[in-house]
Amino acid sequence: MPAMRRPRLKVEECIDLNADQLRKWGALTPGSASSVSTYWNDELALVMRLKATQRWLFILDESPTSPMRIENQSIELDSVGCNYGGRRTYFLCPGDGCRRRCATLYLVKGCFRCRKCHGLLYASQTKDRWGRLLWQANKLREGLGGEPGTGQLIAARPRGMWKQTYRRKQEAIREFERLAWAHLFESRGYDFPFGDDMKEMNPCSTPDH
Repeated sequence: MPAMRRPRLKVEECIDLNADQLRKWGALTPGSASSVSTYWNDELALVMRLKATQRWLFILDESPTSPMRIENQSIELDSVGCNYGGRRTYFLCPGDGCRRRCATLYLVKGCFRCRKCHGLLYASQTKDRWGRLLWQANKLREGLGGEPGTGQLIAARPRGMWKQTYRRKQEAIREFERLAWAHLFESRGYDFPFGDDMKEMNPCSTPDH
């Protein structure tokens, strides 16, 4: 009997190390030494001691209070100028022969590497077309403060959001859901009866005020 293949890990299942966050916290300032705590499902998962120089970020070890164990690592840094001034710091992936510039590294088996080195997938990549389209619609719905699902109302415009931006997100939600339903009908050999009009299938959004 052939061995069963393990499902590939997903990005969303891994603890990450984000250069933009560390920069905001001052952890990438040359000469700084800091301790960073990471929580997973509201529980403490990892406590790291970091030390930064001009070109390197050193992960010295985990704290004795850390539930998770990691290896001592050194990650090279790369600073890139931005179009409108200032500079942004990236990691150079420490994977064998990689040195890929990236803003986020992921922790697998005690080592931080880029998504490609660890062979990670995004959750959306493991879904079929129906699932991917609904996932995109639900992500927009939740971003507006609403509930996922085609049977739910699209949330009212969040305070401070431009009306034009809100309408664009509304239209995108409806289009993703229209395409999802069209794909489902067509995959089962039926003509999609609603065309570009989803009002018969989708409840109206709350008023834009």
